[in-house]
Amino acid sequence: MIKVAVAGDFQDGKSTLINAMRGCNCAETGFGIATTKEVREYPLPGTGIILIDTPGFNADDDDNAQACVGIEQADACFYMLSNTQFTRRMFRGLKNALKYPDGSYKPLIPFINDRGCNNKGMAKASIASMRFYGLEPILFGDEMPVIHAEAWQKGCTCEAEYELGMRRIKFLLGMEPVQRVSPLERICILNKLVETH
Repeated sequence: MIKVAVAGDFQDGKSTLINAMRGCNCAETGFGIATTKEVREYPLPGTGIILIDTPGFNADDDDNAQACVGIEQADACFYMLSNTQFTRRMFRGLKNALKYPDGSYKPLIPFINDRGCNNKGMAKASIASMRFYGLEPILFGDEMPVIHAEAWQKGCTCEAEYELGMRRIKFLLGMEPVQRVSPLERICILNKLVETH
């Protein structure tokens, strides 16, 4: 099984994404407060993937520590951005949890949970920031997927950009089309092979 931590700031839609991926309201969500307070695992049926829900990085020190625990347990990390681009604060929170003993980093897949932001500008700036700090984000071509997790969960999204973003994430996880070994599993396996040599 491949474990994927879903990380980011609080209220950026991490638990909502997990619910959208699983097609149920299994992960608790809330509005205006940090809802997720501990690491929880959610298997994706029919895949070799377990999603790890983590607390938001910018809530408090306890939540930061719990988020790092979730990322340390994972083979890869989804990083959700919503209202702001990737910053030095975000990198400091992620850095040690993502780092392998050889100094390289676990696979990082960033995407935007859209809330009316300048998606393309924010994505471009975030990718540049990640690379500046030594991370090499996994992208689709040179793009970061844009989703609307809440609308997708409710089955009411109809915008092409959001639909494409969710299809890309489902493809990566081996959900659509159903794949015996998902692209993300291949990436994680190759990454581990490189790390051990």
